[in-house]
Amino acid sequence: MRGTHVHRGIRLLAVTTSLAIAATACGGGSGSEDDGADAAPGTTGDAGAPVDGGTLTYGLEADSDGYDPTKNRWAISGTVIGLAVFDPLVQLDEEDVPRPYLAESIEPNGDYTEWTITLRDGISFHDGTPLTSDAVVTMFEAHLASGLTRPTIAPIESVEAIDDLTATVHMSQPWASFPAVLTAQIGVVPSPAMLEDPDGSRNPVGTGPFEFEGWTNGDRWSGTKNESYWREGLPRLDRVEFRIIPEADTRMQALQSGDVDIMHTSFPELIVRMQDESDAGDYQIQVSAGEGEESFVMLNLEAPPLDDLRVRKALALATDRQAYIDATAEGLPPQATSLFTPESHWFSDTGYPDYDPAAAQELVKEYEAENGPISFDLEAGQSTSNERAIAQLADMWSQVGIEANPSVSEQNAFIVAALGGNYQANLWRQFGAVDPDADAHWWRSDSTLNFARIKDDEVDEALLLGRSSDDVATREEAYATLQQRFTDLLPYIWLHHSIWAIGYQNDVHGVTATFPDGSDHTIPMGGNFTAVHLVTEMWKDS
Repeated sequence: MRGTHVHRGIRLLAVTTSLAIAATACGGGSGSEDDGADAAPGTTGDAGAPVDGGTLTYGLEADSDGYDPTKNRWAISGTVIGLAVFDPLVQLDEEDVPRPYLAESIEPNGDYTEWTITLRDGISFHDGTPLTSDAVVTMFEAHLASGLTRPTIAPIESVEAIDDLTATVHMSQPWASFPAVLTAQIGVVPSPAMLEDPDGSRNPVGTGPFEFEGWTNGDRWSGTKNESYWREGLPRLDRVEFRIIPEADTRMQALQSGDVDIMHTSFPELIVRMQDESDAGDYQIQVSAGEGEESFVMLNLEAPPLDDLRVRKALALATDRQAYIDATAEGLPPQATSLFTPESHWFSDTGYPDYDPAAAQELVKEYEAENGPISFDLEAGQSTSNERAIAQLADMWSQVGIEANPSVSEQNAFIVAALGGNYQANLWRQFGAVDPDADAHWWRSDSTLNFARIKDDEVDEALLLGRSSDDVATREEAYATLQQRFTDLLPYIWLHHSIWAIGYQNDVHGVTATFPDGSDHTIPMGGNFTAVHLVTEMWKDS
């Protein structure tokens, strides 16, 4: 049926998030999906009739380097802001099924080498120009010309406008899971004039609920109500202000003091405290359901000494994951040995190394006999919690004779360095896409977004098979091969599966969003990736 089509044979399973360009840190908890102020303390429920007006102040962990989706690196925080000013063509529902949002429908041909996108009629950009298929063509062409985002849509050969509201995307190979990539940064449609503006990344223009008002990099971003928004009665807020508060403790204090209306965090020690304070009725909490991202140490396979498999295996064997989780994450998030949790549709047991310091020491001795002592830099995004985390890892590895030199840096600089391969080992948080294919650009040999510098034919073949097939069993086999190669090559030292939470004041509602077609499907927190949700329908009592 038009507008609700999910391509045949595929149920895009396996949950919350990560189409963002990159992300860093760690996280845990549990919560309710309903909204409201009239329920028992610490819960959500019926809030009554929505109220228009007011400003929502949102505490975020980081800023972006800009808000042009074809040029800038949006991590979780950047995507939250981006989805306030832009609308994605597709959104994920509560069952992790991609459904049309800004698009009216998205339909494949018989072999998934063409996809036809039909837009909703009567929608305009903030600059007053109409949303047409030409804008979709311009958007895709900008991505194809981008050194940053092109790898994400590499199979696209060309895009053509069929009529004012219809565009056809031609692929160089079958791409059965294409809608999954359109749920966030890659799928938002900017005004063509913005893409032509040399300063467009600082002056974003979309079709979204809020029009850009102002931005002080590293401090705050604000938007005002789009009075001509295409979803009737929305947005309800007059204004939204995102405040950049890198320190998780400071963000939580801002929530406790009422300086912000809502904030997010992935730090388990804070989530535990937030749950207790929510139970006491101080404010409300939601914890992102589903798989989420993984927390791990990302290794640069082209940087000595980590280009030697013996060193990487020694690190895996020297990592006591549970001790690390107990020391840095309240023992809350589950250990990770793969991209997926054991409960995931895609999980495969690959025999990832368990903690064995004696075996690690043997590998260290073997390497050192040929090359001398093992020493490298271990870096993380700037925060007190990350400093503690990398210090814990460095101490753990020192017990087997490996010297890791810990340091932290501002997140944007940290990501840029990783993008350029200017690192040895990074504490990292990433992946967790609803469909594994949406993360393929991080691993393909030909991708400039392959941070770990993985060059492996078996990985490339598995990713191609997983992308082109609509048979679930075939795809499961492909991603089992991918997981096995990650265990064989060890580009990542897995730590734990991350958990995100948002805390928000009792007078804040509308955290869970809906689809514009009036269906009973909802867009939950984490609908695009963990901790990302829309502010489109949020409102306050006063």
